[in-house]
Amino acid sequence: MEFRHLRYFVAVAEERHFSKAAERLHISQPPLSQQIQVLEARLGFDLFDRRFRKVTLTEAGEAFLIRARVILKAVEQAVDEAQRLARGAQGRLAIGFMSAAMLPLITPFLGRFREGYPGVELDLRQMSSAEQTHAVANGALDVALVDVPGRWGPLRVDGSELQLRTLREDPMEIALPNGHRLARRRRLALRDLDGETLITLSRYPARGYYDQVLELCHGAGYVPEHIREAAQIPVMLSLVAAGTGVALAPACCVAGWQDQLLFIPCAEPGVMEISAAWRVDNNSRVLEAFLGMLPA
Repeated sequence: MEFRHLRYFVAVAEERHFSKAAERLHISQPPLSQQIQVLEARLGFDLFDRRFRKVTLTEAGEAFLIRARVILKAVEQAVDEAQRLARGAQGRLAIGFMSAAMLPLITPFLGRFREGYPGVELDLRQMSSAEQTHAVANGALDVALVDVPGRWGPLRVDGSELQLRTLREDPMEIALPNGHRLARRRRLALRDLDGETLITLSRYPARGYYDQVLELCHGAGYVPEHIREAAQIPVMLSLVAAGTGVALAPACCVAGWQDQLLFIPCAEPGVMEISAAWRVDNNSRVLEAFLGMLPA
């Protein structure tokens, strides 16, 4: 029995007329009648009662029609699902991000992707940059959103090669506690921070933020005498609010802290780069579709 035999049978059973069924199937009537006879011969019983001019189903034919419709529908759904998977319109995408402060940055990307690919399940996971890159390398994440500049790529992590693409360059601002000696300045050069304790994210296990901050400082001729490390941006800013030091913070993290801290523009054109990272050998169509919607 061939798949087309089921299609032919259902068409005749629903139209109750061989000529109309042939027209619906875009074939001529004689081959259709012949294929129905072939199907009946292979089944070993009649599907249609041919004693009358009107096409009627036998009792066996009525039962077979129910199952044939189910099979055709299942095949149609399987083809549709496979086609959607093939073009990235269905599946699952695991995305890592560093902190809640990043959500306003990635929400527009996710919104556009969701509109274009409603059949894709999005799995968001908050991790440090280092945890994300290892998760991408090991296949637990499809794509990571990390504080590693695109120019540092490709990365080699756990034996896998990760490609990087810069998504956003966020201007850096200098975070000061209220009442700080530099609080009245409208703009600050990094060298104005001489003698201050610089609070930044920990270099280990995540080096992206730390290294970007130190790269900016050294480029401006400023070498911090004292560096204090924090595990997360909220912890870093809380330490600044407590008066234990100053920090360089990307503009995306300012919201919600203006009542507790002063944020003063940095005279140097420094930015914090946020990049997407993914395994170069990940052939997921869903990932391909997602990357296609990110800024080039």
